[in-house]
Amino acid sequence: MITVFLRTVIFYLLTVVSLRIMGKRQLGELETPELVVTILISDFATMPVHDTDMPILYAVIPIVTLVLFEIFSSEIALRSVKYRSFLAGNYSVIIDDGVLDQAQMRRAQVTIDEVMEQIRQKGALTVGDVRFCVLETSGKMSVILKDEVGSAAFPIPLVVDGRVIGRNLKKAGLDRPKLRALLADNGAGGPREVFWLSDDGDGKYTFIRRQAR
Repeated sequence: MITVFLRTVIFYLLTVVSLRIMGKRQLGELETPELVVTILISDFATMPVHDTDMPILYAVIPIVTLVLFEIFSSEIALRSVKYRSFLAGNYSVIIDDGVLDQAQMRRAQVTIDEVMEQIRQKGALTVGDVRFCVLETSGKMSVILKDEVGSAAFPIPLVVDGRVIGRNLKKAGLDRPKLRALLADNGAGGPREVFWLSDDGDGKYTFIRRQAR
């Protein structure tokens, strides 16, 4: 009995410390890789509690390995847009100016009932009241009503953390020379000096300079 008690306390503390080290958010906001790591850590932590004959190191080593891997993976994700997309996917615009994108819904496996529930929770009754409904990479839906933003356009990311999002240049009506001119107008010599650049519609752009690491 004492052994089970001590092991429970040890692995409770180890699990809490592990999640704190990874700097993760509350469970409902975890993205897929983070949720997988959290579940695996929980499973490894319970094994030696149920089986008192199992050496504690058999659980400690996998937990430490997962924590180190998650920290390493997060560091790569901070530096690579492609790696972030591979791990977490991309957001999907389900509703744009009151129009449902059924193709996006099918790809994301989202039903109309789920969309309408989110709309009602936001205080609207019809799809026509919605300016944007975005399925985030975490799986949650962000609903923005027309009353809140009027006719504002959905921002198109052009440069993210020093990397040009090539597929979005055409959407924004830009090419590489025009992008270089836009960066020069904001005092940037190239994409590597930019942390975030988006086309916000109506000739407006959001420019954030990249800070030194």
